[in-house]
Amino acid sequence: MDINEPRSALYNTIGNIHLELKQKEEAIRFFVKALDYAKTYDSEYEVATCYSDMGEAFSDTGKYDSAIYYYRKAFEPDSLAGDSVALGYSYFKLATAYCENKNFGQGAYNFESCMQLLNKVVDEELEASSYAEYGALFTDQQKYEEALTFLKKPLALAQHMNTNPLLKVCYLNLSKYYAQNRILY
Repeated sequence: MDINEPRSALYNTIGNIHLELKQKEEAIRFFVKALDYAKTYDSEYEVATCYSDMGEAFSDTGKYDSAIYYYRKAFEPDSLAGDSVALGYSYFKLATAYCENKNFGQGAYNFESCMQLLNKVVDEELEASSYAEYGALFTDQQKYEEALTFLKKPLALAQHMNTNPLLKVCYLNLSKYYAQNRILY
């Protein structure tokens, strides 16, 4: 084992801790260090993970162009090719960043890529999150019929999984749908 391998993982973990603590700039600093170490021992998977985590940090700071850049860099190493779940999450994160940046066409394309992968794997959380965000995209585009189709499915999945953060997102997206579509109970 190369000595830089555990260093890369350690710096990446510290970066994720800073990200959870909402210390975005500090998180990015540790992700850059992790990336430097990951490149020295030629681990494509670790390099892709570092790029993805950097994308998440930039997305959390509202710097969506930078987030998109790093999420796309995560695809460059072919390391995710055999890992459909990791690839699905990468498409999901990229789609979300595109939508936040108001590039709905690219957002839709990446959500569709994510959903194609969902046909190959079972990951209920990724599936529910993807449907919820894809429904929100249709709501933002005022495509209400398509939106409702995609907003109901994640709610059922979130209730089945009993995950409160996901339920919150589902109800928030549905409330936006109803508010924009002027539908009251």
